[in-house]
Amino acid sequence: MEVGPDEDLAAVLLGLPAGATVQLAEGVYRLAAGLTLGNGLQVRGAGPERTRVLCRKAPRACVLTLDLPHGAAFVLGDLSLGYLEDESEGPSGYLFESDLLAIRGGELHLQGCRLAGSLAEHAKSSKPYGGAGLRVSGDAIVEAIDCRFETNGSQGVAVEGRSRVTLRDCWIADNRGLGLVVGDQASLAVNGTACTGNGRGGFAAYDAASCALTDSISERNRGAGLLLDSSGACVAEGCTIEANGGPGIEVRRGEATVQRTTVRLGQGAGLLVAPAAGVVAIENRIEDTNGNGVDVGPGASVTLERNVVSRSRAHGIVIAAGVRGTVRENWANENGGHNLSVVPAPALEVVANHAEVHRA
Repeated sequence: MEVGPDEDLAAVLLGLPAGATVQLAEGVYRLAAGLTLGNGLQVRGAGPERTRVLCRKAPRACVLTLDLPHGAAFVLGDLSLGYLEDESEGPSGYLFESDLLAIRGGELHLQGCRLAGSLAEHAKSSKPYGGAGLRVSGDAIVEAIDCRFETNGSQGVAVEGRSRVTLRDCWIADNRGLGLVVGDQASLAVNGTACTGNGRGGFAAYDAASCALTDSISERNRGAGLLLDSSGACVAEGCTIEANGGPGIEVRRGEATVQRTTVRLGQGAGLLVAPAAGVVAIENRIEDTNGNGVDVGPGASVTLERNVVSRSRAHGIVIAAGVRGTVRENWANENGGHNLSVVPAPALEVVANHAEVHRA
């Protein structure tokens, strides 16, 4: 069925049977309150700049909440979600903490949508949670293609619970918090997606979450480009991590794999591995960083093979005491300090590198 902006969109959607299809005409659709739907529907607009669904600001008023039964699927395409801009910010300048789109179960297929302007608790809030463009929780399954998540009060996309999320060819930009965060036991696959200009960092994984990033970009974020603090499997391949305000890639916990990725122009180390964490880094380019190119903490486990580490302001590759693993066939040159600095350890093999080894 076709719906126009003069109709009551909430009433229409609440009255439809599962599996129905709705085509929204060009225009602005105003919701008096957040809307919760429990049926699988197909809702499509005329494009994210032409079809806009806007909600009044209210405490915890997520614009759209999907609470679907297992196996039910919701399709949302070619429209934008946001809040009415002429609404009051609430008492004493506080904004109400609200996400734009939340799904707790079932499946969501999101394509060609823009989710912008979710609300944080306060305009200066540094809270890591609340006010996401898209929040996925429970055992929900989400696929987002060619979508924009920008200028939200906290994260662009937050993935929680045991959910599974795939992002392809998306743009995650200028959110106050992290661009994209995955936690709990959720899993995330990201391909061809850019994460840029976010207030607390680009991509981040916590708890026991797993993530796979391929052919994606994290640039000009205020924190780390990629922060891995998870015991789950985390992989970055073919990515560009550039000009971030913290480390390019920071591995705090677990073991990460980084392959054929370029890290450059960051304010911290290009690749920072915390004590007792682990990394497999193969065929990466790490250059022009403000700290060490590769900085491996005490007791970590590493496989560093065939990486190029150059023009770091500090040292090139630094291996601290008690590190286990292999440092093999790396090129380290033109760094501000030592190109390759190693504290020897019984379980560490350093062979065939194209750099003079400084034994600390």
